[in-house]
Amino acid sequence: EVEGMEAECRERQEMEVEALKGVYGLEEDGLHYGPNGALVVSLPIFPEEEEEREERAQVVFDLPALYPEADLGVLENVSAPCAASFAKDAGNEALRELAPDPEAGTPGVEALLSACEAVLRVVRDGIEALASDRRDA
Repeated sequence: EVEGMEAECRERQEMEVEALKGVYGLEEDGLHYGPNGALVVSLPIFPEEEEEREERAQVVFDLPALYPEADLGVLENVSAPCAASFAKDAGNEALRELAPDPEAGTPGVEALLSACEAVLRVVRDGIEALASDRRDA
């Protein structure tokens, strides 16, 4: 059962990666999940130069803590927190599904949602900073 949920979680991650590629206009290999659920954002440093100059700037966001193996409820209800709408919807769903009292919430789920939002800010800021540096170069 855990393997099935992990596969579903991975499928959601891949869908979100594809969505982010479209939003940010990233190249085919510009955004992907590496080992242990790390989100890797990769942008060319010298996009105007010859193809043999394949140097790339990379920012790696380590996300495995957001998918605790022991908490099947979180794994089932929270997908990869990469895009704001996905994180908001997934967080709200987790609060509804896991909290004994949906109005009160639970500290663990609220902490997870806060972590998702923090990661989103860092990912967005990192991508924007890399894009800005690329334009200024």
